[in-house]
Amino acid sequence: MEQNDNRLTKDAIRDHRFWNLSLKISDSALDIALRSTVEDNSLILRHVGFDRAAMSVPKALEEAVYDNPLLLCDFGRVDVVVDCPRLAFVPAAVASDGDRLEKAASLLWPGDDTGKLIVNDIPRAQAALMMKLDSDIAGFIARTFNNPPVCHRLTPLCRYFSFQSRAVNNIKMFVNVSPDAVDIVAFSNNGLLLANTFRTTTVADALYYCLAVARSCGFDQLNDEMMLSGDRAVRDSLTPLLRQYVNYVMPLVFPSDIYRHGKEALAAPFELIILPLCE
Repeated sequence: MEQNDNRLTKDAIRDHRFWNLSLKISDSALDIALRSTVEDNSLILRHVGFDRAAMSVPKALEEAVYDNPLLLCDFGRVDVVVDCPRLAFVPAAVASDGDRLEKAASLLWPGDDTGKLIVNDIPRAQAALMMKLDSDIAGFIARTFNNPPVCHRLTPLCRYFSFQSRAVNNIKMFVNVSPDAVDIVAFSNNGLLLANTFRTTTVADALYYCLAVARSCGFDQLNDEMMLSGDRAVRDSLTPLLRQYVNYVMPLVFPSDIYRHGKEALAAPFELIILPLCE
C-alpha cells in the first residue's frame, strides 16, 4: 500500500453521526469521500493506492481501512462502490424473480460459486445490474461496515444519467473518464442502450472506445449529443479529439447540490460524488 501521510484518525471529525461515508474500491485503490449532513464545505477526500505486487486486493483493502481508523466509526450512512469486472444487465422482471436471476447468473458465470451475487436496480431504465463480487471483499465490507449498500461503479452513473436523458428524441451518450478507464452510458427514447467500462492507457484508447460505441449504438455524429464528465485533465485532452468526429461534445454540468460540499468535489471520482443524488 502507498504510504499515506494524511491518515484519517478518529479525531478528524467530531460527531460521526452527522457525517456520511462513501467508498470506492477498485483493484488498485480505495477512494474515500466524507461529507457532513449539516455543514457546508465539509468534503474530505482521500485516495489510498494498493501495492498489488505485495498483497492481494482483499488484504490491501483491509490494510487501507485499518490504516485510516476514522473509517471504523459509526457514520450516519455508509455507501460502497465497487469496480467489479463480472457484471451484466438484466430486465427488471428478471431481477425481481429470484429463480430467474439465479439461472441467469449460472448461465453467465457457469461453475462460479466463489463470488457474492449483488443486484442494483436502475428503475428509470427498467433494468438491473447484477455482479459477482469477490467473496473475500464482500465479506470484509459486510463485517466492517455493518452490511452497507454496495453498488457497481456503473450503477450511480446509469441512475444519474437516466435523469439527464429525459425527453431524449434520439441517442445521448454519457462519457465518464478517469486516467485508466472510460465509462460509457448510452440512452435512446426507448431507454438504456448500453453501459460499460473500458480500460485505457492513453487518451487515444478513450477516443477509440467512444467512437466504437457510438457506431454500434447508431449514434448520429452530426446531430446526437455526447456529454463528458470525470477527470478534468483527461476531458481536456479528449474533447478536441472527439470534436473532430462528433458535432455536439459538451461537458456535463456539475450537479449544483454538490457544490455546497466544497470545491474539492470537482476532484472526486464522479461516480462517488453523485451517490447522494441517486438514492
